[in-house]
Amino acid sequence: MGYIGSDFLSNLNTIAIEKGFIGPGSLNDAHHEFMAAYVTAMAASLKRWDTTNGSGGTLGDDYYTSMAFGGLMIEANPNDGFTFNDAAKALINNPKKENEILQIIFNEQEGNTDAKGEKCD
Repeated sequence: MGYIGSDFLSNLNTIAIEKGFIGPGSLNDAHHEFMAAYVTAMAASLKRWDTTNGSGGTLGDDYYTSMAFGGLMIEANPNDGFTFNDAAKALINNPKKENEILQIIFNEQEGNTDAKGEKCD
């Protein structure tokens, strides 16, 4: 295991290639697949942060879970905007729910009137 260095994503890519999970040059795919496995943990972290620094943790677990999927978005093409990668789609497994989650993420990113948080500077 001489490949371990200081760059986490490069290490993740190397391990994924060696274990046969992905082919060379698929670092972005490896990262998204890895993150999909941790949506629940990310949601808990978002809630914990919000409890201390934001709304007081009152947004509801489903809302934090929706926000956790933000790291699993990909640009479909320049005309269609963003969608979820295959790992996220498999976890959500419901096109209507995918759209609801995308809308929550969009609202928060834009800081529009439907956002439950405040837009960061």
